[in-house]
Amino acid sequence: MNQPKGQHAREAYRSFRHKLFSIGEAIWKIAAKTVSLVSIGLGGLLLVLGLLMLVVDTGLFMNPTHVSLVSKNFLSTLAQFPGIPFDLTELTTSPATIAGIVVWILGLDVMLVGLGLWVKNRFAIYAGIVIFGLAVFFDFVKFLLSGILGAPSSVIELIVNSMILYCLFKSEIWDDA
Repeated sequence: MNQPKGQHAREAYRSFRHKLFSIGEAIWKIAAKTVSLVSIGLGGLLLVLGLLMLVVDTGLFMNPTHVSLVSKNFLSTLAQFPGIPFDLTELTTSPATIAGIVVWILGLDVMLVGLGLWVKNRFAIYAGIVIFGLAVFFDFVKFLLSGILGAPSSVIELIVNSMILYCLFKSEIWDDA
């Protein structure tokens, strides 16, 4: 029963390392659930807001000058969300109906990716990598073109989208897919 001192230390180190790895694995499982829930929530929000833009453009509630102002402000705010693969402020010159359809389709796309990640579908993981990869690419290009002083929000978007993309690339968290 008397173990040498070195062997007892090795077993204690293995036990500590095992606990450390199990804590890290639990954190990545929480990250996987968080990415999928954020995608579902963001997709649902985009669906509702896209439909709202379609309804507002009918002119029942506002006159056309207010509609264009609201849609410009709305699209500039919406362009800051994670997972939006291109700059939505380019749609400000188009009618609010077209912008609403684009936002609705983006919402449907992001929501389906989130639902696929929730059920651990491999195709959804690849679609999420493509969507968030494009978002990282366009945020990086925006940062290169305008710099940190020209577009400070692009740096934050780049960091958030990169973190989500890293979670999608982390293959251990999607073990059953």
